[in-house]
Amino acid sequence: MFQIKEIVEKNVGILVVSGEMLDSDATQLNDKVKKLAQKGLKNIILDLSGIRRLNSCFGLGVLAGCWGCMNRVEGQLKIANPSPKVSQLLKMTKLDQVFEIYPDIAEAKKSF
Repeated sequence: MFQIKEIVEKNVGILVVSGEMLDSDATQLNDKVKKLAQKGLKNIILDLSGIRRLNSCFGLGVLAGCWGCMNRVEGQLKIANPSPKVSQLLKMTKLDQVFEIYPDIAEAKKSF
């Protein structure tokens, strides 16, 4: 089951994502990022520690869509604490060179 917990702290939106990013349910993440951006939040952290599985279509495609959304509003999107599966796929696809990745939320917050 795919779940997103939303936390807003000052000027930072934190989305704690868990489950599997394998089908169209994963597009909920892109919708959440868009809504936060529309509310004026320009700093967003995706905590991906709870992602058990993802694929290149819905998993990476949604992450790329989130990055693009924040880029269009001149915002920043950071990834915190990616699960081993997420880290492996980001490295294989060289997306670890596109996304700013941090070991935890606290470190990601400091980077803004």
